[in-house]
Amino acid sequence: MHGPTDRLWPPASGKRAQFRVLNRAVSLGRESRSVQAWTCRVAKPAVLELPAGAFETLPIRCELFSVGSMRLLERRTWWWSPDLGHYVRRQYQSLRTGEVRDIRLCAALPEARATGARIDALVKAC
Repeated sequence: MHGPTDRLWPPASGKRAQFRVLNRAVSLGRESRSVQAWTCRVAKPAVLELPAGAFETLPIRCELFSVGSMRLLERRTWWWSPDLGHYVRRQYQSLRTGEVRDIRLCAALPEARATGARIDALVKAC
């Protein structure tokens, strides 16, 4: 990664960063390289209603651009919950194919109550 990615952390409304990601892969002796150009910003706080409850969040939206044409290719959004110290929803949207993947927290269990039986019950319920 090249760029000031630390400007986004810890998340706070109004933070933003632009950075590039250089990818290098080697498979069966063949090498491929690619470059990604990202722009990210932390939006205003928002309350998110999920099956696991209501969470105050800081939405973090990142956009992937084509390095050659600067055409917008993909959006990724994470809804960060400061109370949980983790995101409670994430969404990936491909602007090339229209595909959207959306993952939402369906349950939250405090550590003191996290028994094997309770975890199994939550997995089945989600």
